[in-house]
Order: sequence, then structure tokens, then C-alpha cells
Amino acid sequence: MNKDDDRHDLILDRPDGFFVHDAQGRFLDINEQSSIDLGYSREELLAMTINDISIGATPAENAVKWGNAEPGMAMTFR
Repeated sequence: MNKDDDRHDLILDRPDGFFVHDAQGRFLDINEQSSIDLGYSREELLAMTINDISIGATPAENAVKWGNAEPGMAMTFR
């Protein structure tokens, strides 16, 4: 098993919703719990961004938040 497999297993095995996104907030990977929590299919979520599911913050506020985050840092968006 390689490092990417280990990382992917970590995402899939999380008991809570888990998202991996790029610098623009586009979802690159999610786990099943994310779909359950939000009521979207995996395919639907992978076509979305954080801004599509975030309530209570503007796209500019979200961009600042993840722009200041270090890679691998866990964050909560509302």
C-alpha cells in the first residue's frame, strides 16, 4: 500500500463528513458520510465547491480562511 492509498483510506473511513479541496475550494474527494450529511450524491458534491454548501460565510471569507490554512490542516466551514 502506498502513501496515496493510506490517505484515501483515511478519508473514506472517517465517521464524520470529510472533504479534500483545492485552493479554489473545488472538492477533489469526499467520503460517504459527506453525501449522507448533505443529501447530495458523490458525483454532485465533486462538481461543487465549498461555497456551494457553505452558509453563513461569503465566498471571499471562505477564500481567506482556506488561503491561510496550512496543507493538511483540518477546518470547519459553516
